[in-house]
Amino acid sequence: MQFENASQIDPKNPAAWNNLANYYGENGPLTNAFADYARAIELDPTEPVYYRNLATTVYLYRKDARSFYGINEQQVFDKALDLYRKAAQLDPDNFSLAVDYAESYYGIRPLRTNDALVAWTNALHTAHNDVEREGIFIHLARVKTAAMLFDEARAQLDAVTNDFYADMKKQMERNLAEREKAATNTVKIVSTNAVSATNAPPPDLTNHIPPPPVTAVSAGVSANVPARPAAEFTNIPDLSTNLILAPPPLRPANATPP
Repeated sequence: MQFENASQIDPKNPAAWNNLANYYGENGPLTNAFADYARAIELDPTEPVYYRNLATTVYLYRKDARSFYGINEQQVFDKALDLYRKAAQLDPDNFSLAVDYAESYYGIRPLRTNDALVAWTNALHTAHNDVEREGIFIHLARVKTAAMLFDEARAQLDAVTNDFYADMKKQMERNLAEREKAATNTVKIVSTNAVSATNAPPPDLTNHIPPPPVTAVSAGVSANVPARPAAEFTNIPDLSTNLILAPPPLRPANATPP
């Protein structure tokens, strides 16, 4: 295989390991993808593309990541988010990267509303034009609705004026009205039962907001591609110190971020 040959010819070339990991991420085995992205990062810890690709692969293939790293699902999310944050630190003006990171919160249950709001606010700061900014307003409204910050969510939607988002805005306005009504009815029920509404737990509205679809790339294992021996994994660094409408593409090492 061409990518395998390239990594053997020049084993100190991080781009070769990244591109090989891209292949394994799409064709399997995924253990090779995890290991080879980590190797690329180890060789060049200043390249954001490597962190972003590993974050995407960990996020999409959570079951495989759990087994490979020996961690639970919430820790898998933490690892993917940490990798996205590292990529963003190295490439802070990359709008699509900021959006990838923020969108990853939609797959986490329960929704981490505070962290998601911070991520979308950071993405807003990287927007280049009104179309991108208003798209972020839609997402901020969505998360604020889930957090029962109804007035703030409505203000975000009021700031959306581009016709491109008209249908999405109407849908979000309907969702906002339904959730606000549900919250009001809950307070009334609590009041009727002589229980202070301030002490009553808020309704869990998170699961009523369907997450965007996540379309995974093929993970079929090629019969001609051997899995890395277990011994090769012993020196792989743990990159976690403690992100989606559609998965972002895995990027070659020489890719120029949009």
